Amino acid sequence: MSKFALNQEQQEIIQETEGIKLVVSGPGTGKTTTVTHFLAKILATKKALPEEVLAVTFTVKAAREMRERVRNLTGTRPHVATIHAFARQILCQFPPPGYTPEFTIISEKQEWRLIKRILAARKLDMHPQLVKEKLTLARNTRESSRLDKDMDTYYRAYMQELRRNNAMDFDALLTWGIWTFENNPAALRHYRNQYKYLLVDEFQDTSQLQYALLKPLVTANFLCVGDYDQSIYGFRGADVKLILNLGKDFPNLETYYLKENYRCSKEIVRAANSLIANNQKRQPKPHFTNQPEGVPIIRESCVDSHREAEYVATEIEKAHKQGAEWKDFAVLYRINNFSIPFTKALTAKKIPFQAIGDSDYFDLPEIKNILCFLQLVAEPDNTLARADALSALNNLRHSNPAEMLSVLLTELAKLQDLEAMYKLILAKTGMERELQRNTSQAGLRSQDNVSSLLPVLQDYQKKGLHDFLEFSQEARSSDEEDAVNLLTIHKAKGLEFNTVFVVGLDDNTMPYFHNQGLESLEEERRMLYVALTRAKEKLYLTYPRQRQVQNKKRRCYPSRFLKELKLEEDTKSKPIVTGNIAALSSQRDYRAEAEASRKENPQGPWKDSTDNRWGICKHCKKFTRDWWTLDGTTNICECNDCKYKGR
Repeated sequence: MSKFALNQEQQEIIQETEGIKLVVSGPGTGKTTTVTHFLAKILATKKALPEEVLAVTFTVKAAREMRERVRNLTGTRPHVATIHAFARQILCQFPPPGYTPEFTIISEKQEWRLIKRILAARKLDMHPQLVKEKLTLARNTRESSRLDKDMDTYYRAYMQELRRNNAMDFDALLTWGIWTFENNPAALRHYRNQYKYLLVDEFQDTSQLQYALLKPLVTANFLCVGDYDQSIYGFRGADVKLILNLGKDFPNLETYYLKENYRCSKEIVRAANSLIANNQKRQPKPHFTNQPEGVPIIRESCVDSHREAEYVATEIEKAHKQGAEWKDFAVLYRINNFSIPFTKALTAKKIPFQAIGDSDYFDLPEIKNILCFLQLVAEPDNTLARADALSALNNLRHSNPAEMLSVLLTELAKLQDLEAMYKLILAKTGMERELQRNTSQAGLRSQDNVSSLLPVLQDYQKKGLHDFLEFSQEARSSDEEDAVNLLTIHKAKGLEFNTVFVVGLDDNTMPYFHNQGLESLEEERRMLYVALTRAKEKLYLTYPRQRQVQNKKRRCYPSRFLKELKLEEDTKSKPIVTGNIAALSSQRDYRAEAEASRKENPQGPWKDSTDNRWGICKHCKKFTRDWWTLDGTTNICECNDCKYKGR
């Protein structure tokens, strides 16, 4: 939309800028346009000077973009800041006891070193990552009960050490900011008088800690913008109840809805609405589109994650040949290590790609810590790999890293088997023990990442170490602007693409198996809602029927959320038939292929052209795709009734 083309709902919101308002903005409904025009209206009508308006965002990038958009509309720049920048402003002007205005904000590395030093001094046997995670969650939720006796002892020592060094971490900025408003009436009075308007963007991602800092500032004019159906940062302390219960804190709250989705097709909006209606912690909201009906959403079941990646790469390649640009496509996944088969499939087809917002898989610290030893086996004179290996051993607290490295390389040189090398590195270095010791969420992700390396190495067992290392170098993000986008769902928030593949939609991944409580399940459902609504025109939903996990093949069930989309049964893509059933190749019919296989080989196994197995369902006796069978002993029908009864 142009800067003058506001719809009716947007015009109503900015018509009267005074009062306490909540704008519930669904995906693709013009949220940023509404906020920037609201700010521009305040400044243009002289209701406040730029320095009398505070707009709070949660990323530096969002703050910069909002400032520029308002400047383009009005020629002036309001005060747009991240919440941490605002907290720092408060504390520089009103430093708490023991601090000077010149306090420093410690880096992540400095924070890590401080944590380790305090744990060692207090003889507390806890992993630093777990300590940091627990402390962050306790502070952001403002629930001190999350801290046991040892953690409480640590926290007090940690905060004392920060104060002694005139330093703060990012959460301490907020903690001390709240303390200042609660204990320094002059400070609160100063900021209440300074800001006539307070705006908070992405309010659904606000934590209790952040809200406690902002709430005291509200006297008359307060605008919150967000969508409870897109709250997906609970693991950082974001509390969806804040946006849902805002009216309890502000009885005069006026609620507005941005209803029209300008991004997605009707088919996509319909499926997204059907999905999110299953959440209990939400309020019904209007969400529609006047975009075209669009093509049907395609659901595709694949034999395993490798076939899933090959399917996605092939679909992208076909569309590119028909004129689409590589950058029109996005592949979204729940967790970072799911990118591996897709980088491999895209690399094999020479399709450029870029990992958005995250490191490439082979650049993750825990993976680089393994690769450096393998690189030294292949290239003993690789000085960079040697330096990385010594650093890894030093971090694992080996007393003589150089001697340990020499012994390890001697043992590795005797091995030809890549799996054996992998296991020896993990065991001999103590890496495996350290990974298991870190039970934080970040630690569990690292364990998953390291486990995911084993099947990749097994794929290169016959080709050998040199071919694997060559692949690990090739499977990196392209420098080209025109490249397929690979990213986690969290990183996709706020983005849009013509065609989106949401992959890995099995029931152990979406919802993620670590998140099975009611609140966690609802956040997982919101995450899929966000993923669906990144697509403008075409949407694919794919899932494997088996995965390799810790060297074992594991059956996969389709995500329970897929049933909630209420898609038509014919939305599964019909692949081109290949193989020896030539007479049926023009029909592209799974069932016909399987029937032909059954006729040719009555004893089984029966397969279609994509290696899907077929069998007789024990529940309904139908001849059906054998979704869960890996050993040939159990048949469960693909129809929803039998599928869920059989689990």
